[in-house]
Amino acid sequence: MLPILYLTSKALIVALLFLSRRQIARFLKRHSQIANSQDLQAFMKMARQQMYATLLYVVLLIPSFILMFLLLMKGAKDAAIVMSVETGVFIFTRIDREGEKRSRNLPCATPELEASYGNVCKSWVNDAFPKF
Repeated sequence: MLPILYLTSKALIVALLFLSRRQIARFLKRHSQIANSQDLQAFMKMARQQMYATLLYVVLLIPSFILMFLLLMKGAKDAAIVMSVETGVFIFTRIDREGEKRSRNLPCATPELEASYGNVCKSWVNDAFPKF
């Protein structure tokens, strides 16, 4: 039962990461720069959703870690499952992280847009909840 719960928790985490990356990719496909207030609003919406997804990710990690440690203490077979899954998840999390970085480094058409965009980017990186 523990392996199934563990694998389910990891599947949920990977699905959340996949959906988050896909959302960023869609945003970047539509917006190569912040040219007007509509672009900024679209960026703010995407950043908010990413921040909330990160909070959900943290919540999902807690039971996943508990299950992982229980499985590691249970036996070699379960430890092998954990190590395989963790390696796969680690590799998946490292693939294509550039999208998020690119979305926070878009050129802006005006100094006002750049200032607002910079504040959103700063909040996205530093705050748990959106401050915009």
